[in-house]
Amino acid sequence: MKNKDELISVIIPAYNAEKFIARALDSLIIQTCSNWQAIVINDGSSDATEEICKDYCSKDERIKLFTKENGGVSRARNTGLEKAEGKYICFLDADDFFEPFFLETLYNGFKENNCMVSACGYTHSDGEQGKPSGSAEKYSIEQAFCLMCRDNIIHPFIWNKMFLSSVIRKNCLEFDTDIIYGEDTLFLLKYYACAYDGSLCLNDGLMYHYCANPDSAMRKRKRSSFNNNWLDQIKALERASEYAGQKGLSDFAGAIKIRLCYIYASILDLFVTSGYKGEEYKKLLERMRRELPDFLKSDLFKSRAKRQLRVCAISPKLKHIMRKLKMI
Repeated sequence: MKNKDELISVIIPAYNAEKFIARALDSLIIQTCSNWQAIVINDGSSDATEEICKDYCSKDERIKLFTKENGGVSRARNTGLEKAEGKYICFLDADDFFEPFFLETLYNGFKENNCMVSACGYTHSDGEQGKPSGSAEKYSIEQAFCLMCRDNIIHPFIWNKMFLSSVIRKNCLEFDTDIIYGEDTLFLLKYYACAYDGSLCLNDGLMYHYCANPDSAMRKRKRSSFNNNWLDQIKALERASEYAGQKGLSDFAGAIKIRLCYIYASILDLFVTSGYKGEEYKKLLERMRRELPDFLKSDLFKSRAKRQLRVCAISPKLKHIMRKLKMI
């Protein structure tokens, strides 16, 4: 595949990524598909990230570097979307990396299945080994969302997927810069709404390596005491539901609202581990209890999740303990 019209743009936001950015870029250089461009957005790094990227740019003209003031990952990705020239769009976090067949396999998902999204499995770098390629299945966008909720097969991430830039540009999709936690899920669900009549191709190969960087913003949030940004997950799903409604997709908008109840329980679990029992804890527990009947009536989640939320409605702490002991 060397057709310029089939170019794949890989957007890489990078902030103080000197320990990892070379590995990410190396994983691109060894791709079995050569028709790509890397759009690296140096988000105001204070370490050697910019120098390392400049060195790679001098050796491979497919790698483009853009430096901006620090503004967070969403602004960096939006800058990448503005600079991207490809027909297809992928996202790679600077501390992660691809298996060599990643781009070729996801590209083939489009060509062989006439889909609107192409996705693959992922692995943690410190655990399961990558798998170059596997069998592919085609799902409607509605099915893809259900599988995300029921079986956690199609994950709510953007980085193990390939998108059509035409859908993104036609609908002026971008990342919400006032959402810190859940911004990628919001982008994905908006894309789903724009491509709702289409399909998703999932290859079960484990071709994206998600690396648990202990210094990442996500990891720090999970280790911290109460963080108001945790509540952004709720805002993200509310905005996604509203967007789907504006697109005339009332069933999809309703399904996203059902997922909200599951997210309430997840955030309450964070409250329990952080020891927070303030006003936000009480409000969220009350909201979850109020919306639980609709969640239990829905077939969007399995019975195990429903059992967990029933216990959570009684006591989030009890649910946390029982889940940790694998009792529910």
